[in-house]
Amino acid sequence: MRAATTYLATAMIVTGVAAGMMAAGVSYAASSPPQKAPAATAASVPSRTAQQDMADNAFVLGRIGVTQIALVHGLKGEAMAGIESALDTSAGLNARNTAFNPDAPVALGRLSYKTVSGEQDFYIPMVNRVFSARVFDDKLLRSSAPDVEMKDAQIVHARVALQGPALHAALLQAKTYLRDGRQDKAMEVLSAIVSGAVTGVSDKATPVNDARDNLQLAGLLLKDKSFKAASFAVDHARQAMVAAASEDASLKDRAGDVGRLVQGLGDLNTDIRAGRLTKVKMPENAVSGLKKQLDSLSLAQR
Repeated sequence: MRAATTYLATAMIVTGVAAGMMAAGVSYAASSPPQKAPAATAASVPSRTAQQDMADNAFVLGRIGVTQIALVHGLKGEAMAGIESALDTSAGLNARNTAFNPDAPVALGRLSYKTVSGEQDFYIPMVNRVFSARVFDDKLLRSSAPDVEMKDAQIVHARVALQGPALHAALLQAKTYLRDGRQDKAMEVLSAIVSGAVTGVSDKATPVNDARDNLQLAGLLLKDKSFKAASFAVDHARQAMVAAASEDASLKDRAGDVGRLVQGLGDLNTDIRAGRLTKVKMPENAVSGLKKQLDSLSLAQR
């Protein structure tokens, strides 16, 4: 049973925003905060674009997600670093009182874990299909927290609204709790931020788009060498293409191509689960050919 509270980590894809960020699948967005505008003076107020504000929001939510994943694995130092990084950028959001557009659903990578408290979901933001912050570092991947097991990783869609003043105050409270050794209370505060900001979570999308988004998520997880999570995402992509074969009339004449893509996704998942990509220098490249096949099918739908 999933915990009643939904947690947000770092993986939100913000489609069509933050122009000028790194291209999809090429590399991660920098793990440091987006460059801040110059400080305001009495004579002038810094000009901010919607794209800059969205990038800052995504970065803050990303750091919150990393913090939550660190907390559930018992990594207090990494959790504190995540909160402090989020605070640095949220100070600007506090002054501008910015918010995501609650009427424009965004896509998020949802990582689900089984813990002593039940199954918990963590969402990690992406900008232009690139993670807004590094998700899995070597220390986290090596950690062996008791009673913590990854159960799923996939793309979902939700409406997100984030208010600067409340966010900054809550992060300060979470930092105080964590500094005092009250990790459970810090997690509660971070959970409240997320539950108030993220609504209408759904894993429904058109099959081909769902497959493309989950394959993109898999590539990013492979880059982080989180192979188990990547395997789940690849399987969701395969399932979406199986659905596309029977539901999408525009692909009727491409049945052979769809079948080969489904087989390719299955083969990739087999390789991941068998550990064949663990020694590969750039395992994320394993999804490149499959992405091209998906792009070809997307063009056929137009």
